[in-house]
Amino acid sequence: MCVTREFQSDLRRVLDEDGSELEDACGASKEISGGEPENLQLPDSAAQRNLDNATDLGKKLEEKQREVDNHKDALLRALADLENYKRRAQKERAEIRSVTIAEIMETLLPVLDNFEFGLAACQQQENKVIADGFRMILMDFQNLLSSYGLEEICPLNEKFDANFHDCVRHVPDNDRENDTVISVDRKGYKLSNRLLRPAAVTVSYRAEQEKEDSEKHE
Repeated sequence: MCVTREFQSDLRRVLDEDGSELEDACGASKEISGGEPENLQLPDSAAQRNLDNATDLGKKLEEKQREVDNHKDALLRALADLENYKRRAQKERAEIRSVTIAEIMETLLPVLDNFEFGLAACQQQENKVIADGFRMILMDFQNLLSSYGLEEICPLNEKFDANFHDCVRHVPDNDRENDTVISVDRKGYKLSNRLLRPAAVTVSYRAEQEKEDSEKHE
């Protein structure tokens, strides 16, 4: 705000009439040669009000920023929970599907056995037409089950494995190593490394080795 020389003279006239001294409240103004105005500083109370307002605005801004950060954190947590839920739901669906397929496969294994028995009977009777029909149906059935992950366990001439084989009897056989599967009485099956049914097998043992071991113990 600028005060001219003419304005100063008017102020002095008002002060004379009221009997008060305006110069003590506003500060004395120096006369400026050439008629140029001089700057009049704002009162301290106005500057303090501006400072208080700026401080309040800064506090409100900080408060709003904290609210934004809190909402952002809540959103990130919600997104993380949603992703975890999706993974859990997907895993549960996969487990349910696996268990359901395994249960269905177990009920179909006897049907598969009967097809194989029927094919073997037709081949023994040398009925080519019926045998070919059984063979085609059996192959289609096996391919269908294989498409869902069914794997056959037929460990002929393999080492006996108690995890996948069920020994129904031992027979002496000096021409083979101990615990060799010499016949498969019933095939086993697994589904994606999950055992559905162990293979029923006959396992060999060396009679000579058994005799030598008994003599050593004597």
